[in-house]
Amino acid sequence: MSIRCSEDFKKEVVKAYMAGDKSIHQLAVEFNVAKSSVNKWANEYREECLYTTNTTSESNDAKEIRRLNQLLNKKDAKREYHKRLEHIFELIKYVYYNNNRVIGYRAMRIFIKRYGYELSNTTMHKYMNKELNLCAVIMHSKPGYKAGKKNKIFDNLLNQNFTVDCKNKVWCTDFTYMRQPNGKFRYNCSIIDLFDRSAVASLNSDYINTDLAINTLKTALKKKTILK
Repeated sequence: MSIRCSEDFKKEVVKAYMAGDKSIHQLAVEFNVAKSSVNKWANEYREECLYTTNTTSESNDAKEIRRLNQLLNKKDAKREYHKRLEHIFELIKYVYYNNNRVIGYRAMRIFIKRYGYELSNTTMHKYMNKELNLCAVIMHSKPGYKAGKKNKIFDNLLNQNFTVDCKNKVWCTDFTYMRQPNGKFRYNCSIIDLFDRSAVASLNSDYINTDLAINTLKTALKKKTILK
């Protein structure tokens, strides 16, 4: 539904346009009209407003519309600010609790940047410590290393000879890890057959421990028949 604007209102828009300190887009937003209307009215009333710009006061309609639009723009900006801030707070809490509460404000700033929010260290410190009351758990330094007695040394059976003449004769295993988007690590243990470099078994876990190695070996033994 189109709204008919008064002649005085159109002239006030043209006067603001002729002042030259605002773009057509800014005027369209300020007066809540289409950009095409601003161009059309400028062509129609340019000559008339050229001689009355300094002598004719702004109409009451134009003043009221300008005031209401400015008020709406402020409310929209405030609403967008609080919406953005609420999303940032949710991301901070998500990263903080999914990393065992050890992430400080400096590391948190890097994590949040990955989600598209660029914040300074000072702002992140304020959000975490003052707004959300989240403090990183201090990790105590590990004691100095002391060389102890070696438990057991196994013989080097392969001696760098990784060429095998038959299947299921020599298996090799190794661990690796991957960092997830939430900051936590995911660990993998894989076993391959050196004969054709095929994967015999592969398991993932949240922890790198003996259970992961044993379970991977058990999985491999279930799949293959060991040559005696």
